[in-house]
Amino acid sequence: MNTDNNYINDIKKHSKLFYVFTVLSILMPILAITIPWIPQDETLATWFQRSGSAMIVFALLAEAKAIEVHNILNPSGFVGLGFDDAQSKYYKHPAMFNLSSFTLIALGTLIWGYGDIPLKNV
Repeated sequence: MNTDNNYINDIKKHSKLFYVFTVLSILMPILAITIPWIPQDETLATWFQRSGSAMIVFALLAEAKAIEVHNILNPSGFVGLGFDDAQSKYYKHPAMFNLSSFTLIALGTLIWGYGDIPLKNV
């Protein structure tokens, strides 16, 4: 049984990028409230609120990678050798990836829309 096949390699490549985009998405609001430099005309509250848009961009890129993994595991035509191994090993990944990226998109939307409210007095 050869576990190093094209399906698994492609899944690993897209999964790695999914994790990179997910981490970047999470880091955006954290960096917005912790970095020492904020533009002169901005407040911490609006700077944090704007980080929600960047969070959404990275979460959408993560979702694109989740879709790629889904497409690899759900082909529309014939499959080659190694597909069964890849599907049995990674069949839960697309659902977990989708759930986490949609959660980040929703959280980023809330931050983008209402992120200034909790920080108005800061």
